[in-house]
Amino acid sequence: MTSSRRLLLSAALPALLVGTAQAQLQQGQNQPGQTGGVQAPTVQPSKGTPAVSGGRQGRSLINSWSLDLSLNYTDNFARIQEGDYERRFLLDGQAFASTLEDVTLPDGTTVQAVVPVSDTVPLEKIGKLFASASMSGASVMSRPGMRGLLRGTVRVGHYFDGTTFAEEVEDDIQGNLPAILDQVPQGVTIEPVVGGRGAFRETFVDPNISGIAQVDIVDKLLFIEGGGFVTEQQRGNGGFLTQQQAGQNFGEIIVGGFFISPGSRIDLPSQQAVELRLRNSSVVVIDEVDDPNFGGTVPQLGDSVSNEARIAYSSGSLLPKLGFSTEVFARRFEEEGTDTRPEQTLDQLSGSVAVNYDVNPRFSLLGVVGYDDAEIASTPAPLVDPLDPTAPPTPQPETTSDISGAFYTAGFSLRSSKGSSISLSVGERFNGTQINGDLRWIITPRMRASVGVNRRLSSGLQELQEQQVRLNNVGINFIEQLRSQNIAFSDRDVQSLVNVGFGNAAQISQGDLTIRPITNVNANLSGNAGRTSWAINSFVIIPEKFDPNPDDGIEPGAPSKRISVGAQVSRNLNRRLRVGVQARSLHLIADEDSTNPFDRDASEFLFGVTAGYAINRRWAVTAGYSHLRRDVDETGGPLSLFGGTPFDFQENVVRVGTRLTF
Repeated sequence: MTSSRRLLLSAALPALLVGTAQAQLQQGQNQPGQTGGVQAPTVQPSKGTPAVSGGRQGRSLINSWSLDLSLNYTDNFARIQEGDYERRFLLDGQAFASTLEDVTLPDGTTVQAVVPVSDTVPLEKIGKLFASASMSGASVMSRPGMRGLLRGTVRVGHYFDGTTFAEEVEDDIQGNLPAILDQVPQGVTIEPVVGGRGAFRETFVDPNISGIAQVDIVDKLLFIEGGGFVTEQQRGNGGFLTQQQAGQNFGEIIVGGFFISPGSRIDLPSQQAVELRLRNSSVVVIDEVDDPNFGGTVPQLGDSVSNEARIAYSSGSLLPKLGFSTEVFARRFEEEGTDTRPEQTLDQLSGSVAVNYDVNPRFSLLGVVGYDDAEIASTPAPLVDPLDPTAPPTPQPETTSDISGAFYTAGFSLRSSKGSSISLSVGERFNGTQINGDLRWIITPRMRASVGVNRRLSSGLQELQEQQVRLNNVGINFIEQLRSQNIAFSDRDVQSLVNVGFGNAAQISQGDLTIRPITNVNANLSGNAGRTSWAINSFVIIPEKFDPNPDDGIEPGAPSKRISVGAQVSRNLNRRLRVGVQARSLHLIADEDSTNPFDRDASEFLFGVTAGYAINRRWAVTAGYSHLRRDVDETGGPLSLFGGTPFDFQENVVRVGTRLTF
């Protein structure tokens, strides 16, 4: 490869920062893409004192909330590895000093490439102390014709040292400029930079709260369901959304969503039924960092809206041993385009017939056939001229992908007399293998296991909504189960609701923001013995390749696959002291066909211990320690905070505080 160099005074290459795939451990829930965090354990009231929420029969409203006041210290708030980092040079605060190089490709073709002038400087980890106040808990309403659940955490924090990452390293990156910068005209300022770590907010708010409500307006004939969520996420490389650890606010965005779904059900003789459902799901970016990257580009995320209509008929017990249902489903799915994100729409009209045949009371054969009339339209973001970023962006043409076609699945379901069950169906849909499965195994009265697998068409923003709907429905079903068995709600039951999903911790989204098929596999095993409770959970997320323009001859890659395994154990040592241990591993596997040099395999490991000592039934002292490590496959070259390059790092966090339960 040969090259010739000359200095360019204007070049714009976005400095996208890699988002840490940091998530937290979740205990005992069979939901894809959910992990949980190192949390202070729930401190149990002293023996003989009344429970906070009580356990009286017949209550329709239950509240269980706590306030945690903590002092926290992190030894690596910017999450960097100690070593030599790429340094670039900003001219008049507008563009990188760059060269235009003539590069000879392996096939002999010569092209010109813009390359920023750079060298390396050593950097060290930076520690910071911050205080935080967290309100977390759940409110439950359950009465005939009305069910509701609100749960989550809102954390407010403040760093005692508000110095930004750029200010922290400013003195370490000055001097010894490359000789080529002598060509810069006199009067043009040269500012050495090592890449920003996003906007730093000295005082931060991390909301992670969700809710759902179901109301019967006219018994089952007319009902309505609705809910919403607000969550703080981190904007990472390649459009990935991964929730950051609370207290860190690099590349922070606040995302909110709501859905409303009115419906009507008409019951017919022999348990036949007709149901009509309408649904609107909207996800909006409430607040995102608007500071431009080096080069002047402001990464933006658009809003997401999905409108659906469904009408279904089920035969009930009309025919002995044979049941069937029909369904017509329509959806309009829109992902808003921005200056840095493509615009996408999905139009889908589907019809299907499902059949189940009871071979015996415990074993059934399942089958579904149908047809999708579906098309995805994509309009890439306007193209910015890297040599003149101030010029108007060039609009890009729309491309369409027709994913219409017949689909089918075939499988079975098996039920045991003790409540365990398994179902599995395999077939083809959306130009790929369609698989749906569910296993629920009651091993012992104190130990349960579950496994689930499904494949669907979705996007990252809508998945944030769908995850919370699924998790909140788990809570609603739990409430209804207790009510149907005439069992009183206890504090332990309420705490179980708090621990579902990101209400007490965090979540990891499906990663990619574009519309594509996504396959999820998840499994968990949970139980308790005496004063000890434990859980092991895992998930695999496989985003599929999607080519919006198959005629252009370009084979697109797919977002990284994700594999996570976590475990959590907690034990009451006595009436006042409770300890917990949590561990998690997360593995990102880059697509083997990806042409992005920043797509690498990466692994993260989180370990934490917590302790809580109850002073009385309302007040407790808490403490915790966590260690986070990330390992990334090496590809050579210096460490860099430009372009989304991932790298190894380690972080230790220590926390002490107090908890008020009310």
